Amino acid sequence: MPDHATPDVETRIEHLAHGTDLRPVADILVRERTSIVGGWLQLAARQPFHADRPERAVADHIPVLVDAIASVLARNASPNDDVEAPLEDAAVAGAATAHAQVRFEQGLGPVAIATEFRLLRQEISRVLVAHLEDELPTTDVVKSVMVVNDALDGATMLALAALTDRIEQVRDEFLATTLHDVRQPIT
Repeated sequence: MPDHATPDVETRIEHLAHGTDLRPVADILVRERTSIVGGWLQLAARQPFHADRPERAVADHIPVLVDAIASVLARNASPNDDVEAPLEDAAVAGAATAHAQVRFEQGLGPVAIATEFRLLRQEISRVLVAHLEDELPTTDVVKSVMVVNDALDGATMLALAALTDRIEQVRDEFLATTLHDVRQPIT
């Protein structure tokens, strides 16, 4: 059974968010990045998977990811612009993958990494609620948040794909070693 989505899942957001003014959300992400990252870091450090070593809850790639998402929004800010799928942006994909790789190297699993991206979504939403102007068109706000969510969902997907690749690599190495040992028994 294939373990991948159809290609349109990656680019569907381009159609869904077309004709949207993404600038207000982009501006808030840029202006409030420190607040978003600081809030995320506090929440991440309190998670059980960081309980033994809270210093592992570092915001290494999270500021880069927030900046990259804001950049995607800003580049597609005009309602006349075609909206780029966030994962088509090398900076978004790179920051998400780098964050996941560091976390896997620290021994964290898929639930921990998905939780960190979930907390980032919550912090971004918290800041948007506090700073978006009431008179902004609801449709533009919702569609902007859809683009942010698409980026974070994609980040989670990239993390899971990276973990799957690593598991398969370790499995293949184990099988190769086992096969070698079976063919060449110790005398």
